Amino acid sequence: MIKYIFCQILAILIGILPVKAIDATVRRVSFSVKASVSDSVVCVGQKIHLRFEVQTKDKVSFDFEDGDVQNMKIVSGPMHSSQSSISVQGGKRVEKYSQIYTYILEAIQKGSTTIPAIVFKTDSTMSFSHPIAIQINPAPKQEKQKETEKSTVSDDEVFVDVQYNSHKIAAGDSMIINYRIYSTYDLQEILDVQEPTFKGYKGLKQPVNRLTRRQGWDIVNGRKYTTLNWYQYLIKAPNKQGEITIPQIKLKVMVRVVESQTVDPFDPFGFFSQPKYRIEEKIITSPAKKIKVVAPGSIKQQLQQAEKPQPKQREPEIDRSMLREL
Repeated sequence: MIKYIFCQILAILIGILPVKAIDATVRRVSFSVKASVSDSVVCVGQKIHLRFEVQTKDKVSFDFEDGDVQNMKIVSGPMHSSQSSISVQGGKRVEKYSQIYTYILEAIQKGSTTIPAIVFKTDSTMSFSHPIAIQINPAPKQEKQKETEKSTVSDDEVFVDVQYNSHKIAAGDSMIINYRIYSTYDLQEILDVQEPTFKGYKGLKQPVNRLTRRQGWDIVNGRKYTTLNWYQYLIKAPNKQGEITIPQIKLKVMVRVVESQTVDPFDPFGFFSQPKYRIEEKIITSPAKKIKVVAPGSIKQQLQQAEKPQPKQREPEIDRSMLREL
């Protein structure tokens, strides 16, 4: 009887809240969902981070699409991550696990709006987030947002570079080039802003798969970076000697930055404490590099010359008369 009354009260509460896409079957609530935004008051053109923290290990499903929030649009997401922590409370070991889904929303029209409560479901349970009110003000007339505003990520922590085998290419020959991302943070999402434009020669974009877009690591100036091959092109040099320029690309990357480290009094050394993260956005641009175009066959001749065994130098003759004097 108590369970029946609880289900009826839950159904009434769900009917009052602006919850999106709830099915008729009332499921048992056994986990909590916390919704939060980076800022509840924004101007037109500004972006905010919407974060759903679901406290369960089970696989969850939910429905949140572009158009669900009036006067705002989804720029990217969801970006999924998870975190866990172990603490001691009242002499008992308590383990917490949560899944985090992050969206980036952009304000497109002034007015007040509400992010609705979203239903999260597992195979046997369900829960929902609370609605969040957002105030959108007109865009400032004289202020112009910079692409890297509010970003604390420096240029040597996240950047993109161009990789190729040689600084010389024979006229009419082909070469593979890779645009590679270097990051000291966890890469969450990458968006294309400006693709390369080849001038004076041809560049054919290669299909990217798990093998070519492999994630690894590299040491640059004594610092360890996570690397990711983002673009791969097959370029063909012109038929005349000279110089070609590898074009620049521009990317918008989302990285996960440690915000704070919570200290548990029962875990002063931080063996089980988990840090809190935030998602930061940064624009990165590759450098424009130059490759020298040489005469056909000259590179091959240089390689053959290098492979030829060098003649042994004749040792100087020893003056025997000097040995007698010694």
